Amino acid sequence: MRMAVDCLVAVLLLQMGCSPSRKEVASHMQALVRRIQENPKEEMAIKQLISYLYAGENFTRTYAAACFKQLGPLGKGAVPDLIVALDSGIGALEREAALALGAIGPEAKNAVPALRRKVMLVDRDVGWFSADALASIGPEAMVAIEDLRRAEGLASPEWREFYTRAVLRLEAHRPKKSEQ
Repeated sequence: MRMAVDCLVAVLLLQMGCSPSRKEVASHMQALVRRIQENPKEEMAIKQLISYLYAGENFTRTYAAACFKQLGPLGKGAVPDLIVALDSGIGALEREAALALGAIGPEAKNAVPALRRKVMLVDRDVGWFSADALASIGPEAMVAIEDLRRAEGLASPEWREFYTRAVLRLEAHRPKKSEQ
């Protein structure tokens, strides 16, 4: 009951143009995540969560992307919006968008071009998480293998392993010579 009241308060404050506290916004988004997990076809909850990706405050936008990371494949309807977030220029939001796209997995295949661009930001967390997201997307991301190898060669030693792991995970999807 308390969760329903928190959600209602957050929605009403937003509709009235008031700024709810971060705690209220986070509580509302977590309630949306639970609704989606309970009923994956809950389109209204998905749309509400997507709307938070475009909210004014960076915390709210970043937290929304993190919620899609929690949802994993259930968040597939947000892929176009997460691609927009990936190109936002806001480091934390870009990082969470890359993580969310990776958690969505193969259903995020339309994000491959945007993730390929971010991979080259070596020695920045958005680059590593984009590499991991590409590996999580799987065979549809094989076009990025050369980008990953290039980033692997450019990365400083302490970050190189992120790219190496992504390359190995993607190469595991290549057909074996005996299967060709």
